[in-house]
Amino acid sequence: IKHASEITAGSAGDITTIIQQQAVASEQILITLKQIAAGVENFTAATENISSTSQNLKIIAEDLNEHGKEQAQ
Repeated sequence: IKHASEITAGSAGDITTIIQQQAVASEQILITLKQIAAGVENFTAATENISSTSQNLKIIAEDLNEHGKEQAQ
């Protein structure tokens, strides 16, 4: 019985260690997911900025084209 109790106590200690390791790994995964989400948000903002700038450049190009046509007449 004593030997079985020692084995059980050792196993319980091993299980505790494994659970602690899994908790640390889960925290690291959560941190990584938050970093990925922040990166996606930054990428989205940059893409929206590029789109807006492209639209502004299109408008400027159209205005210049119209101005060029008026000058040619």
